[in-house]
Amino acid sequence: MTHISSPTTLAQLVARSRKLGADRSVCNWGGGNTSAKSLEIDFRGSPVRVLWVKGSGSDLASVTEASFTGLSLDDVMPLLQRERMSDTDMVNYLAHCFYEPSRPRPSIETLLHGFLPFPHIDHTHADATNYFACAKDGEAAARDCFGDALIWIPYRRPGFALAREVALALQAKPDARLVILAKHGLITWGETDETCYASTMATVTQAHAFVESRIARAGRMLFGGFRCDPLAAEERRTLAAQVAPVLRGLVSAEKRQILRFEDTEDVLAFASSQDAPRLTQIGAACPDHLVHTKPWPLLVDWTPKQDETILEESLRTGVAAYVEKYQRYLEANAPQDLDPDATTPVHRRHAWGRGVWRLHFALGCRELRRGILAVRAIQTQTGCARTRVFAAGGAGHGSGRRHRFGHLPARGSGWGAHRRHRYRLGGCRATGVLSQHARWGRTSDRGEDGCHQRSERVFRLYTSGSRLWRCRRVRQ
Repeated sequence: MTHISSPTTLAQLVARSRKLGADRSVCNWGGGNTSAKSLEIDFRGSPVRVLWVKGSGSDLASVTEASFTGLSLDDVMPLLQRERMSDTDMVNYLAHCFYEPSRPRPSIETLLHGFLPFPHIDHTHADATNYFACAKDGEAAARDCFGDALIWIPYRRPGFALAREVALALQAKPDARLVILAKHGLITWGETDETCYASTMATVTQAHAFVESRIARAGRMLFGGFRCDPLAAEERRTLAAQVAPVLRGLVSAEKRQILRFEDTEDVLAFASSQDAPRLTQIGAACPDHLVHTKPWPLLVDWTPKQDETILEESLRTGVAAYVEKYQRYLEANAPQDLDPDATTPVHRRHAWGRGVWRLHFALGCRELRRGILAVRAIQTQTGCARTRVFAAGGAGHGSGRRHRFGHLPARGSGWGAHRRHRYRLGGCRATGVLSQHARWGRTSDRGEDGCHQRSERVFRLYTSGSRLWRCRRVRQ
């Protein structure tokens, strides 16, 4: 039997993870991971260095000790000497490094933690630092903010090569205090649990203050200003209720859907702006968004000066054009090799008949807002290249990493639990429809009543001020 000789290490890691996850501006649902290293006693009674890192399929806000994978560092560290390794080979290798075999399957980002020498590491997708990570001139802005304390890593998809590049960069610059991964996230660390958390929050706070000061100095209208004034709250909600049956019918062509209506201040500012037609086509700010949203939302061609009939027609025209565009995107990227380091090309396994509209519900709405804030911060957001979008999961059928490893069997409560967990909470899935007065999200439902219950639970956990529409489908 194994014996955790330092239970406080794992308990502190859980507590730190929950504190980070409790703030969705620091960690979006399911995003980011944390780790700690400790000396344990293995099944032979011998001491072993163990990396405790959040496994696949869990959320930092609700992790328990069972959510963390324990891996033998003596088995992990020799990988740093390799120059390349495919995703499949890496996952298979890590399967032999378990300290306790019943632990969750390691995530694709495990080696980011294993290769670094620090006892405690946080990897987060904080809004404040992603302002830099997702901006056209983000590296220059980040260096203005953090100076020589920063290591900037150009975009590379998660996996072995990224983890090795980060480790070698830190070896070359041991005095660095943080790493920003372009179009991805932040890495911070500490010698103790407390200093690690303090470093993460200090970095996020510094980035936020820098961005806010830059916005204040810019002295220009956000998103180019309003191109039309939003309707009053009661008017827009009445109109939304009137067109909801039509919209639900349009997005339920393949499977019944539940709609969500959102008209928060930031959504209205973006949807009603001069720059919205251009910005909605840039694409997601970073691959992290693409686990939960499609490459772009649908912006409906309508203004409050027009009547309900024109809005209904604009919805029909817009949805039809969106579906056609999305299918072309899938067909154009289908031949793409998702793992260039593998000896055999890896292609996405599309379920073509399952529909265009399947995306994670609660997070889809939040990720749109994250993208809006990224643009607000720097005003020069750039989207991911379409090939990167597709590889990262923009095809709308789950993340790229899930499809790269979808053929592997579940291990313990890890990968299999990840898929079941997303099916349970993620049974409500959504994409975005923007008009000049609101934003719609839509979710697929497994029975209207069942989805209503799931959606209500998701809303209570992750959102506020949202409206759920349960309406009869209008057949087209």
